[in-house]
Amino acid sequence: MPDINVNRWKTELIAGGFRPQRFGFPVRMVRKLLWPFVRPFHFYTLEEVGRSFREIDRSLDEVARTNERTERHVNEVEARSTEALQSAEASMRDGLGRLADTQSLLRTELAAAINRHLGVESEVATLAERLLACEEQVRSCIEVAGPLLAAKLGAIEERTEAGLAHLERIDRRTRLFVANTPTGLFLLKDGDYISDSLARDGAWDSHILGVCADVAARRSGIAIDVGGHIGALTVPMARLFQSVVTFEPNRFNFALLMANVALNGLTNVECLNQALYSREAELSLGSESQQEIPLPAGADGGLDWTEARNLGAFLFTENGMGAFTTQAHTLDSHALNDVAFMKVDAQGADGEVIKGALETIRRSEPVIVFEWEALLSREFGVDFEEVRSALETAGYTISVLKKHNEKQTDYLARPRTR
Repeated sequence: MPDINVNRWKTELIAGGFRPQRFGFPVRMVRKLLWPFVRPFHFYTLEEVGRSFREIDRSLDEVARTNERTERHVNEVEARSTEALQSAEASMRDGLGRLADTQSLLRTELAAAINRHLGVESEVATLAERLLACEEQVRSCIEVAGPLLAAKLGAIEERTEAGLAHLERIDRRTRLFVANTPTGLFLLKDGDYISDSLARDGAWDSHILGVCADVAARRSGIAIDVGGHIGALTVPMARLFQSVVTFEPNRFNFALLMANVALNGLTNVECLNQALYSREAELSLGSESQQEIPLPAGADGGLDWTEARNLGAFLFTENGMGAFTTQAHTLDSHALNDVAFMKVDAQGADGEVIKGALETIRRSEPVIVFEWEALLSREFGVDFEEVRSALETAGYTISVLKKHNEKQTDYLARPRTR
C-alpha cells in the first residue's frame, strides 16, 4: 500500500478553500469512538458510488457512439458538399462558356447593326439631297404655273357659283333632295309624306321588309312590286331577291323610281310605267271626288306634282279624269315564273290586281302582302271577301300583318304548301 501524504492533502484542501477548525481534537476522538459503528455503512456508499461509476461509463459509451455517428454524418456532409461544389463549379464553367458565346454573338449583331445604321444614314443623306432638289423644282413650277393656276381656280369658282345658283333654282322648282338611308340612296321630294318618312326613319314599311327578308332567306326567285311609287321598297327588295319587276302608273313617281334604281346601281330591276288590273283596260287618274286627298293643283289650275303631299295616295280608275292615261294589263299576261314574293299596294285596286294574277299565284305560290283600303276599294268591282275566297281556294291562309287604322290594313297571305 502506498504511503499516504497527509500533509500534501492538507495543503491541497487549504488551497481549495478549507481551513483547520477549532475543536479538531474532540472531533477526532468522537470520530474514533463512532467509527466502529459507522464503518459498516460505508459499504453501501461504495456500492452507490460503483453504480454511479457504471452509469457514468454507460454515458461515456453513449457519448462515444454519438461522437462516432456525428463523425460519420460530418464525413457524409463533407462528401456531399464536395460533390455539390464540384457540380456547381462545372455548371459555372458551362454558364461562363455560354455567356462568352452570347457576348460574342451580341458583339457580331451590334457590329451588323452599326453597319446598317451607317447605311441608313447614307440613304437619308441621299434622300435629303433629292428632297432639296424637288423643293427647288416645286418652287420653280409654282413661280411659273402659279398665275395660271390662280386664273383657272378663279374660273372654276365662278362656274361653281353659277352651278350652285342653277341648282338652287332647280331645287326651288322641283323641291327634290337626295338622302342616303340604310335601305339605299334616294332622290326624294320635299314635303311628300313617304319621302320625308324615308329620309327621317331610314326605311319605309319596315314590317313588309321583314317579310321580304324572311322569304328571301328560304327561297330565291322574282319579287313583284305592284305600286312601286318612288322605289322605297323596290330598292331594298332588289338586294334580297334574284330580280324585281316593279309596276308604277304615275309618271312623276315613275321618273323618281327610275332615278333611284339608277342611283343604287341596280341591274336586276325592271320598271314598267303601267298599271295592273283584273283585265285589259285603259286607266287614268281618278277625279277629285274619287280621291281620298285633294289633287295637287298648280298656279295655272292644272296638276302640279311638286305640290303633292302624298305621291302614293292617288288612285287610277277606268272612269278617271283622263290625266296620266295608262294601258293596264293583268299580271298573268306577263307570264312570269318562279315568283317568290308579291307586294300589292294599288290604292283601292288591290282586289283587281290579285284577281288578274291568280294564274301566276297558283303556278308560283308566292308569299303575298297586300293592302286593303276600305274606302278606296268601293270604286272598284272586287270586294275583300272575294279576294279572301280566291286566295283560300288557291291554297293560302290570310292573316293581318299590320292594321294602320280603321280604313287601311296590310294583310299577309302564305301558301299552305310552303
